[in-house]
Amino acid sequence: MERARRRRGVRVAASLGGLVCLGATLFVVWLLPGQRMAATLGIGAVDGRVVVDECFRTSDFEGGGDGVECDGRFVPAGGSEVGRRVRLREAGGLHPAGSRVEVRLAGGDAFEESIGASVEFAGLAGILLALGGAGVGWCFDTARRGEAGSDGWMIVFCFGPIAAAVLGVPLVLVLALLVKLF
Repeated sequence: MERARRRRGVRVAASLGGLVCLGATLFVVWLLPGQRMAATLGIGAVDGRVVVDECFRTSDFEGGGDGVECDGRFVPAGGSEVGRRVRLREAGGLHPAGSRVEVRLAGGDAFEESIGASVEFAGLAGILLALGGAGVGWCFDTARRGEAGSDGWMIVFCFGPIAAAVLGVPLVLVLALLVKLF
């Protein structure tokens, strides 16, 4: 009787933990790469244009090329007045000063459509989903069995993010194609 009560308590706690872990994972994925990936895929209406002041190449911590970013002023869609200063992240190239680039806003920055940037954000989203999904899976497996166990979950924690990052690239390319077609 005592053992059955303890198993029921483990099942309830693990189920609640799994739901919390799932919610937290989805929130973090949307907060970090999700909005930016949607913007670079061109999902949703154009928020406005950036009137470019200057563009520059960025570099990573080792000094290698890391892309192009531009500074400029944001003009809301349908508006004629130049608004606040924004940074155009993951720009498609070095835009000349004065050019207008259609953008979508995400996380306070502007993004233009870019498959390359979408692939980068999809890799990050895949890694986060794999890590969170492994935690969710462990919680729900514990709830199913009524006791904690680690049967193979360490392998999922270690290799899941790598597989998710690799598999995320073709998934984003297919998603980008579907967005363009429809």
